[in-house]
Amino acid sequence: MNNCPTEVVTLIVEVACSSDIGQTARSVGLVSKFFRAIAEPIELRTVAVAGLKQLQSAIERICSLKLSQSSKVVDVRHLFICKLKSKHAIAADVEFRNIIDDYLPRSSFWRTRQGVQGEASYRENSDEFWKLSSDLVRRASSNLETLFLLASENWLAQRGSIFRPVNPKVLGVLSGVIFPSLVSLTVNHDASVEIAYFAEKGPLFQIPIAPSLRRLHIKSPIFLSRIYDRGQDTPQEAHPLLDNVKCEESKITHLMACEDRMWTAERAMKTIFGVDWRAQLENGTLPGELRSVILEQGIMPKFGCGTGFRNYRLWTQQFVDTIAGLNVDGLEARLPTPVYPEVGKREYELLLSEWKGVTLALRQWIFLHPTL
Repeated sequence: MNNCPTEVVTLIVEVACSSDIGQTARSVGLVSKFFRAIAEPIELRTVAVAGLKQLQSAIERICSLKLSQSSKVVDVRHLFICKLKSKHAIAADVEFRNIIDDYLPRSSFWRTRQGVQGEASYRENSDEFWKLSSDLVRRASSNLETLFLLASENWLAQRGSIFRPVNPKVLGVLSGVIFPSLVSLTVNHDASVEIAYFAEKGPLFQIPIAPSLRRLHIKSPIFLSRIYDRGQDTPQEAHPLLDNVKCEESKITHLMACEDRMWTAERAMKTIFGVDWRAQLENGTLPGELRSVILEQGIMPKFGCGTGFRNYRLWTQQFVDTIAGLNVDGLEARLPTPVYPEVGKREYELLLSEWKGVTLALRQWIFLHPTL
């Protein structure tokens, strides 16, 4: 390697690192200072952080690398940000999901001394976390290709604090940002609380500009519910990112919307496609560039018995059947799926796995089609 040009070695490392999301680059960087200088920029193109300490560490590494290379651009291309530490995000998911079902084991973590201290720390550092997240996203916005934002704080609902607009969180990170290269965007948060922040504190939320966006995944406890008042066709609480789908210049091909209660199929269609949704879908195809629209009913609370849960399952099945009855290619509705430990991954793990899959697929596609 001593006689091999650095450019050639860099290309070899790039090829070796194209089959994962940073693990190989991290290992190559441990070989020597020479290989670290080559591998670290490749490693930091893909960043996943869970919790404030990981976020601070990632920003320090990126800033240090930028200074050492005299670069003004943060070359982060794939970014996953979760407010809570991974173990806390999992515990939070169990705690929240069991609020509606006391028959399933509850997470006891948040009642321990460590849990109480952790919750207090998250509250205290919330503003700093989202401020740093916003700073990182805005610095990297020109190169970002995938962005996942997870505000896993629904576990505060039972304590009443979730309804107070403390800070704009995910929408604050995205407001007014220009993403020229962003292909995939996923958000998991409570949009209604964050919109309330903008309404109360101002200024108004500005839709991010992402002309290259192809894939949009929105998960929010409330964004299709109570949108249409009885007898009216005026949207009231539609998720603001859905405007990216409705604009004429939209190139989005894949939309996934997940909410705990979507109510009726008609409301969902009006929210996504507008009041004239029937005219847009009358040919049996999705409008514009859309090729796939998946509507998920969120998380099934329990597989148990009881009139309430039986009615819930019947109602969600009716929603799925109604969407299927529209006979539109690419339009699909799915039943709620449980994410408890006994039957699969939890919410945080699912989103992280999804981000890794999307990021790896995009990296490999770009590597195979470098001129496109």
